[in-house]
Amino acid sequence: MQDTSKSAAYEHNKAPAHRPANVAVIGVLGNQIELICSEARTALENAECICGSKMLLKTMHNKFGPSCEGIKTVEYGHNMFAALEMLAEWASNGTRIAILASGDPGFFGVLRALLQLVSGESIAVYPSVSSISMAFARIGVPWDDATIVSAHGRPSELAIPRILSSFKSAVLTSPSFPPQELARELLARNAHVSKAYVCSNLCTETEYVDELSLEEMVKGQFDPVSVSIFLGINGIPIGGYEPASLETRRLDEATISFTTEPNSTPIKFGLPDSSFQAIGGQITGSELRAIILSKLELPAHGVLWDVGAGSGSVAIESAKLSPGLTVLAIDKEEQAIRNIQANALSHRVRVHTIHGLAPDVFSGLPAPDRVFAGGGKLPVLEALVGMSPHPQRIVASYVALDRAAAAAEILGSMVQVSVSETRRLPDGSLRLVPNNPVFLAYGDLGGKAGETGMPGNMPATITHITR
Repeated sequence: MQDTSKSAAYEHNKAPAHRPANVAVIGVLGNQIELICSEARTALENAECICGSKMLLKTMHNKFGPSCEGIKTVEYGHNMFAALEMLAEWASNGTRIAILASGDPGFFGVLRALLQLVSGESIAVYPSVSSISMAFARIGVPWDDATIVSAHGRPSELAIPRILSSFKSAVLTSPSFPPQELARELLARNAHVSKAYVCSNLCTETEYVDELSLEEMVKGQFDPVSVSIFLGINGIPIGGYEPASLETRRLDEATISFTTEPNSTPIKFGLPDSSFQAIGGQITGSELRAIILSKLELPAHGVLWDVGAGSGSVAIESAKLSPGLTVLAIDKEEQAIRNIQANALSHRVRVHTIHGLAPDVFSGLPAPDRVFAGGGKLPVLEALVGMSPHPQRIVASYVALDRAAAAAEILGSMVQVSVSETRRLPDGSLRLVPNNPVFLAYGDLGGKAGETGMPGNMPATITHITR
């Protein structure tokens, strides 16, 4: 005998495909209102009031005139929320309402504002293709890894940092922040793109898609309600660095190790050494790495070089702590480069690997704001200090005291880091086993080469860590 209790419970708990609702939110692709689904068409024809922009209401009357004749219409202008408040009051009295919206109403659309006024149980949503999706389709570029920003009703100072830290971004522009103003802001923040696009009036008779430079975008006049798309140079973020003749040295996509999945795990400072692959177990230990990271004073945006990166532990943890950084890991060993790529992938961060011998390899790379130099070679430090523009801050590690002292004379400050680890004695007691001390020279650079203005009296600090 068949047990029907479970199946009956299942049928009872299933949500209907479209629950009864007296507010229908209908997405329209451009002016192609005839493409809405049959359920949306029925909701539109049964509505007692239809709300939408001037363009969408005109489109509806042109294509569905007879079937929608006699239905009250409300045009929302600049104050959409006031129109929604009025509609919400009517809906609470049982009035059947249809709201026409551009694209997908749940994607930077009217749905978020509407849900502040009307219960979700009273709303049925019929989405269309979003303008973002259509814009990327027009230029033939995938967008699952893009940063999407809206400038509608949001301050530009919130939008710009997100664009600068992305390597692929789409921006919904607005009358208060049109494409040309957006381009002007990006240029003022030292942005560099390989390609920029303005996509306007998509899926209408006046559609246009322009490919242009940021400089050309500043000089142009565009429909303010458009989609602007920006692609970084060779997959590196759009802002925060000087290109430094990028054309002379391509950062090949094959050297980039990353995943686009969001990192939902908590950030840990001083990641375990065991989480990194390294040659012969050689790695910047977690305690020392934590101090290096504190001395680097990582900015929110910019470029970090990890020179002599080895396992890439400093580069990778920097990328975790400051996701807006462009991080370059430089090493002369092929196996080190492979390890860095594997480590970056396992930690789910974006790191560019540069295979070559420092300082020869520096030419053509994006100029750094921060540098960590491992390996203890003074010529590398001297080359870094002689760069124009200077890195803002350099941290360099040494095991030899004479080299560390020379580096400290250049950079201005030095600490000695001593780490001792616990070991069990045969009787179960603990003893301390010291590791070789490491010296960290560090300092801020300013002015031109040879004019660093470093203090003559070098402060020295000794740090001891026991574990």
